[in-house]
Amino acid sequence: MVYQLIKRIGISFVSFFLSTYAFAADVDTIVIHALPFNNALDSQQPSIVLEGDQLKRKAATSLGETLRNTPGIHNSSFGKAVGRPVVRGLNGSRVDILGNGMANHDLSALSPDHAVTSTDGLLAEQIEILKGPSTLLYGPHAIGGVVNVVDGRMPRKQPGGAKGAIGYQYDSATHENAFAAKMQKTWKDNYTLYIDSFKRRSNPYEIPGYSDADSLLEEFHDDDEQPTKGVLENSDWDFQGGALGFSYDNDRVYWGTSLSYHLGNYGLPGHSHHHHEEDEYHDDEEHEDEEHEHEDEHHDDHHEEEASARLDLKQVRLDSELIISNPFASVDQLRWQIAYTDYE
Repeated sequence: MVYQLIKRIGISFVSFFLSTYAFAADVDTIVIHALPFNNALDSQQPSIVLEGDQLKRKAATSLGETLRNTPGIHNSSFGKAVGRPVVRGLNGSRVDILGNGMANHDLSALSPDHAVTSTDGLLAEQIEILKGPSTLLYGPHAIGGVVNVVDGRMPRKQPGGAKGAIGYQYDSATHENAFAAKMQKTWKDNYTLYIDSFKRRSNPYEIPGYSDADSLLEEFHDDDEQPTKGVLENSDWDFQGGALGFSYDNDRVYWGTSLSYHLGNYGLPGHSHHHHEEDEYHDDEEHEDEEHEHEDEHHDDHHEEEASARLDLKQVRLDSELIISNPFASVDQLRWQIAYTDYE
């Protein structure tokens, strides 16, 4: 009995010694490399980049719909036609929407039922999502994040001369047809011309049953007007746009400019404006009593009409960018950007 106890204590001691030695040996093999950075802006920042085939598969009618399945991103949706990305629970002016690093200049940050006038997902080259302290580079208000849509509307010279792309999407629930095409051509190794165009058009959503309770109640009345069933009224949309760009690039000086337009007409399902019909009366003083009597008689006949809420937007935008490489000693690059927007 004593022998067995001494044996177990000895085995435990030897095992502990060997495990400690092995751990120490493993520790000796661990090498830690610290990667230096030149300044605070080179430190790691949380960011997501959608590009290539991944972006084309996710491309949708709105920017919010395109990004809604991205980690940390949700969609502030007013129907499929309207959607703005919500980053870490923040929306509106707390999230900046940029186009090629410049402000987008639309009203989507002030009112979520306004569409984002960014480049269509079928035409975008990549979408960058920036989160964390680095968003303060774009202003103190963008604490939620920054979403930058990068396109080729101010083109860089293309090795080999020319390139182009065509995209098409179809949605069976809305019968949406989306088409986009772009092309650019470089000649004399310095001059590049770019052109693109897109169009998205849909019918109202197909749904099972009725779109609201009032339509369901109307089914049980003997009115001549039949309730709408199987479709969500005022949920259709029509977007189209295009751009023409030009650039000069001699490896030291780059200058690019583009002129683009964006048109949209879409409904907000479930929203309506109320209009009251009023009777008109004569202002003849001789018949004042008769008018008051007439007003009382028809007071109960006043009724309220509902008009569907629709938005009709137009944006024309002019962008320009100038980059000069190594202009002075110890200066790597000078960059100048400007954008002018006419938005209604």
